[in-house]
Amino acid sequence: MNKLKEFWQQRNPRERLYLSVCGSFAAFAILYAGIWQPISTSRAQLGKQVPQMQLQLTELQRQLAQLKSSPAGPSRNGDLRAAVQASLDAKSATADIQVLSADKLQIKIAQIRFADALPLLAALRSETGSRISSLQVSGPAHNGLVQLSAIVERQ
Repeated sequence: MNKLKEFWQQRNPRERLYLSVCGSFAAFAILYAGIWQPISTSRAQLGKQVPQMQLQLTELQRQLAQLKSSPAGPSRNGDLRAAVQASLDAKSATADIQVLSADKLQIKIAQIRFADALPLLAALRSETGSRISSLQVSGPAHNGLVQLSAIVERQ
């Protein structure tokens, strides 16, 4: 610290002014490049994503209301797992299906488009005569892909 103080005192007033201006400019450039510019870029990206997400939410709410108001399909006799697997296969959906009981399954889909999640569940409901007793949709929505976990029960 003493060397810096000694260096500063050895400079004439004009050099001190020049070094102060250069130091201020460098500090401003670092703050702009390191803080302001990344925040500004992120804000612009979020500004573009929010309207898209609002549209997706509106569509999801509409589909949920439609799903709740539509009656479930006829109750099917037979293997619930096979019926669910056939329904998923018809929609080209890949899922991990775990049997919880004879009339209850857990379906886990690692990646599905957010917009396709409820139509898939509505099709499952109508094609298998089952009901969705639990639903969890999670994951980053950067690219519109989410993870889905649902408990399906025969009615």
